[in-house]
Amino acid sequence: MRTHIIRYFIITVFVLPLAAYSQGGGLNFGKLKKAGEDVLVGFKIAHSNKIAVVLMQKDHQYIVYRFGTADNMELQYPAQLDTTSFGKFWYDGYTRGGGPQNLARGEYRLKFENAGAEYVMHEDWAYAETTSDDKDDGYTIGIDVTNNGKMTTLQGGPQKTVCGDMGNIMSLEGHVVNHNFDGE
Repeated sequence: MRTHIIRYFIITVFVLPLAAYSQGGGLNFGKLKKAGEDVLVGFKIAHSNKIAVVLMQKDHQYIVYRFGTADNMELQYPAQLDTTSFGKFWYDGYTRGGGPQNLARGEYRLKFENAGAEYVMHEDWAYAETTSDDKDDGYTIGIDVTNNGKMTTLQGGPQKTVCGDMGNIMSLEGHVVNHNFDGE
């Protein structure tokens, strides 16, 4: 009996909290992440308890964007989770290595349209040799939502709260059908 109590204590106090935060960045995705899904990129919206996350089913059956809190999913796109989901996103990415003459940088965009609104998740980084590891110099992540001609930007929190990165989506080039969109 005592062994079962100790085992239960260890699982509830140590294992379950670690599983909830296992994706990094200290984010608890809660209801936004389902069993069998991997986080490609996820981040907390600055000055909010909202989270934006792009996930892929482990066997590459679908890709999905979810938005909300750990307790409440406010938006899932697309609604139907199957292989057709890959054709419902547009992706564009650019990476440049650094050197004495240029700054290392990356620019990534993932776009989809839902209910008449356009969503563009973006991640940009640029690192000079003098950038210290404890700063977010040159790093931004967020979502631009354009609806009825009005754009709202949901800026992501600091880089240390980001799980994964949009560069992971570059590896889906064979899956995401719509590549290279005009993100302007």
